[in-house]
Amino acid sequence: MYNENILAKKIIYLMLSSLLGFLYVFIYMSIPNDYLKDRFNYILYAKDVDYFLMRYDGFDVFFNEPIFLYLNKFLSNYFDYDNIPIFFVFFNTFIMVFLLLKYSKNLTFFVLGLIFIVVFPYIFQAQLTALRQSLATSLFLISFFYLKDHWKVLVTLFFCSFIHSVFFLITFFYFINYFIFNSFSLNKKIIINSSIMLIISLMFYFLLEFFGLRQADEYGENTENALKVGGGAFLIMCLIFVALYRQRIKLVNDLYIFVLIGLVLFIVGYFVNPITGRLFNTFAPFLVILLVSRDTKINFSLLIFLCIVYGLLFFNGEYNSIFLIQYDSIFDVLQKIDWKI
Repeated sequence: MYNENILAKKIIYLMLSSLLGFLYVFIYMSIPNDYLKDRFNYILYAKDVDYFLMRYDGFDVFFNEPIFLYLNKFLSNYFDYDNIPIFFVFFNTFIMVFLLLKYSKNLTFFVLGLIFIVVFPYIFQAQLTALRQSLATSLFLISFFYLKDHWKVLVTLFFCSFIHSVFFLITFFYFINYFIFNSFSLNKKIIINSSIMLIISLMFYFLLEFFGLRQADEYGENTENALKVGGGAFLIMCLIFVALYRQRIKLVNDLYIFVLIGLVLFIVGYFVNPITGRLFNTFAPFLVILLVSRDTKINFSLLIFLCIVYGLLFFNGEYNSIFLIQYDSIFDVLQKIDWKI
């Protein structure tokens, strides 16, 4: 009888979580390209791959996401140009939901995790507009949780750097933490990562120009990050860091260390590095999985708190910068969609 009850609970969990996950993927795929910023650029990538490849001279092409461009060229043989961004949305949201379903401790944590990935700007924005980085993040997630070998994960990360250039930085931090300083204590790693991130942040524009990255002009002209206004996110990430650090005895593993590194990089670079928010887009899914994978009181409290805080921002239209249409509430956007099954 006991085993039957456990099996029944698992079946119910899989059925309900799969249904909710399907709705999440379906809704994101249903939002039209012309409602969202940057989608037009992704269609251009698919249409004019050769043009973008020819923009860069010599070695510069390797630092400007050539694998993503060739992937667009490949997909254009099977999809209409307008549907290629939708394909990326499907792939990225499916991977996120699948891992959330796999690692959530129970249905309650799955539901909280799903709400969180919807309202958390660093995932919401990434899944809908930062498709190139989300694609690389999805591949990284798969390698991190399934390869179980730091060398294989490192190779995957390096590969992802040619999908989105921010992964050169993530590859570097992964290498120093899991290879060079792997035997160091958590406290030493926090100090080392903080120091390195501060140096990189101060040299940020020089490094962009030196490696010929396409973001040099973009960040040089406009350093404002739409998802990083004021110090609200800084305070929240500090709170999350302290809450997780207090659980270091219970949670310590590769996932825990990686999430803490991401939080440290965000906190240190928040006020001095314009790419900090974009960098955290890749760490954010790992944070969600960490929070839902252990049913501690602190994790549960953090999820409730984060869902409420970011939910209020989400439903009050604070993420307007992601959309090309103006709205007062996210429900205004949903009402405009021509739903098709």
